[in-house]
Amino acid sequence: MTGRQELDRLIRMPELEVLTGLSRATIYRLIRQGRFVAPVALAANSRGWFASQVRAWQEGLRPTGAKPASETEAEPPARQKRNRSLRDSRKSGDARQ
Repeated sequence: MTGRQELDRLIRMPELEVLTGLSRATIYRLIRQGRFVAPVALAANSRGWFASQVRAWQEGLRPTGAKPASETEAEPPARQKRNRSLRDSRKSGDARQ
């Protein structure tokens, strides 16, 4: 580089919706929950998101059904036995009403 830093591009809401596949309402709900990148104020009624932060958020997502690394190393929980007394009583006609 020649000593000049490259600026991070700002993304506005319409483009953000396309990039993420999320609706405006979902984006703002995730922001409130702390699960999405907060916008920066561009003017009194104008917000934008840094492209690099949105990209980092996307890269942090994992495929549906994928487990975090901490869960894949742990042993699966022991299987619990179901209470069969109610089911057995219904088969024998002793169901309480």
